[in-house]
Order: sequence, then structure tokens, then C-alpha cells
Amino acid sequence: MTDVTSTDSSSVVGAVIKQVTGGGAADKAGLQAGDVITQFDGVAITSSTDLTAQVRFLPAGAKTDLTYVRGGKSSTATVTLGALG
Repeated sequence: MTDVTSTDSSSVVGAVIKQVTGGGAADKAGLQAGDVITQFDGVAITSSTDLTAQVRFLPAGAKTDLTYVRGGKSSTATVTLGALG
């Protein structure tokens, strides 16, 4: 993941997904490379560091909602966290 402050002509702040692992939590939630995570578990995400901190705060197996932007459209998905390996 990397930080993003703008994409195209829109103003989006968050953490951009660079790669999705097949069968992983992001894949199962329908996320794709290029999606920008803007909110996780009710907390605004302004960088990849923010997102990592929020994910680590929750236990493996926890379900939470996140908001992401794809193609300029904001959507919400429920993700079930996997165990860190």
C-alpha cells in the first residue's frame, strides 16, 4: 500500500491498494488493486500507516466495514481480518 493525496482530478486521501492476494481478506471483500481505502472501522484513513495501525488493532477473525474509492465512486465493504503471517 502507498499513500495517496489525489487521483486524477478528484481529491481523495487514503491508502491505495497496490496488490491483492488471492484468497486474502481484501480479495474476499471484493477489493482491487488501485482502490483507495478512506475509512476503516469508522476511522478516517489518511495514509498506509494509518491503515496498518487500524488493522493491527483488531484481532484476527474480526469483521469490520471499510470505505474505499474506485473510479471516483465511494463504496463500503465488510472485511474479515485474517491472521498476520
